[in-house]
Amino acid sequence: MIMIKTFIKNMDLLVALSATKHLQTLMNLQSIKRNIL
Repeated sequence: MIMIKTFIKNMDLLVALSATKHLQTLMNLQSIKRNIL
């Protein structure tokens, strides 16, 4: 049971990390668009 819990925790961490990375790339894209326009 503990192993499954830690596995789910790690998955949540991975999802959160990828989400923040995605947000960062989106922000970067928006800033680049602003610089171009």
